[in-house]
Amino acid sequence: MAGPRRYQDVRTTTITAPPGVVWCAVLDQVEVLGPAWYVCLIGCRDTRARGPRPLDVGSEVPGFRITTADPPVLLVLDGVHRFSTYTLTFRLVPDDVGTRLEAHTDATFPGTLGALSRRLVIDSRFHKVATRSIVTRIRRWGALKEKQAWLPGPGSPAVPQRCPARRSRPAARTRAAKPSSVPGQCARMASRPARRTTLRSTMTATTASSA
Repeated sequence: MAGPRRYQDVRTTTITAPPGVVWCAVLDQVEVLGPAWYVCLIGCRDTRARGPRPLDVGSEVPGFRITTADPPVLLVLDGVHRFSTYTLTFRLVPDDVGTRLEAHTDATFPGTLGALSRRLVIDSRFHKVATRSIVTRIRRWGALKEKQAWLPGPGSPAVPQRCPARRSRPAARTRAAKPSSVPGQCARMASRPARRTTLRSTMTATTASSA
């Protein structure tokens, strides 16, 4: 029972969005596949995000490394940790509704520890639940972006060269400063201190003469 054991699984869903939108949704979710604490705990080869962005061949995310990237058709990730060697493949197939997304898992669990890991992760159906969750998030993300209609109009390329960044809030408008005063008013205000000084001098001289 110590030989390698292979596990294969496919999750499929249909998304009401073109492949270009779904591709960006896949990239978005791949970035957050593995929690950092978990990939360190099981000794994954790839423990942090690095490499080219947007994701391409050679990019790394916690738990995986991109080995094939053919937008918007195919994305292949592979990974290695203490108990398993595995591959996660996303295929995007256009159909009448929008895009059919397929998530293929192919993993081997060598040795006694691998067999134990398979019991904990595969036989417990934990992996099925996790994969279903990933596919569901991709479907919701893609449908949401399609409703927001951010794609180029007819005649534009089906796949943007870069997935659109989230829109930032517009900068606050700066109101034009109102003039603090009217030139004529400034001239009148400037002359007031001189008149007040003249008035004080006249009153002082009158008082002195009366005394």
